[in-house]
Amino acid sequence: MKSKTFKLSIAAFLLIALSACQKEDSANVNQDRIFAAYELFFNENENTTTATAIFTFGNRTGTRLTLSEGSTVTFDGEQMAYDQITGAYLSETAGYKASGTFVFEDLDTGIFTNSVNLTPIAFSEEVPLTLDRSQSHEIGWVGDVVTSDRSFVSATVVPNNLEQTKVFIQNDAGADTVILTSDKLSEIDPQPAELFLERTTESVPAEASSAGGVVIARYRPMARNIQVE
Repeated sequence: MKSKTFKLSIAAFLLIALSACQKEDSANVNQDRIFAAYELFFNENENTTTATAIFTFGNRTGTRLTLSEGSTVTFDGEQMAYDQITGAYLSETAGYKASGTFVFEDLDTGIFTNSVNLTPIAFSEEVPLTLDRSQSHEIGWVGDVVTSDRSFVSATVVPNNLEQTKVFIQNDAGADTVILTSDKLSEIDPQPAELFLERTTESVPAEASSAGGVVIARYRPMARNIQVE
């Protein structure tokens, strides 16, 4: 299970920004044009909560920035570690951490404080153990409904053949189920698989530069072992 979970985590993480391979020192850009993306992610499969901060120039998909000396980012008062490969700042905690606060200080325009809260989600008891590929399946959850166009719940079928992984999204406000459609399921060969559920909520930062930013909360409960037939 661990390898599948790891691949899903990395895939979701890379969606935050598309320019990880291009990096620039933050001292070389207008500080008021630094876009900040903050994320708090609880993964019950790993029993870890990971805080991530990514800085880009101008907008969400701009050049990835490395904070220059004198600029810092902390999570709950602790300095975040810089990852050379992804250009992200990370802080990992064992177990479930329901909330936290990011504090980013740039080189001249100020200090930005933003908090994030996780909203739990869990599979309902009616989740099927076997998925008939010729039919659509409705997957329910325990927890809040989808609340806005900036939040969604995803269900991901990860078969033994990882190349056949399929993601199903529910972003209709008020929805409390996600549909696994037969058109996508039919593209998976019969085999064992895991079913992942995840809630993602995005919001506008309380404090940000003129470039703006995003605050992301992600909660992934324990996966279910299933059979695709």
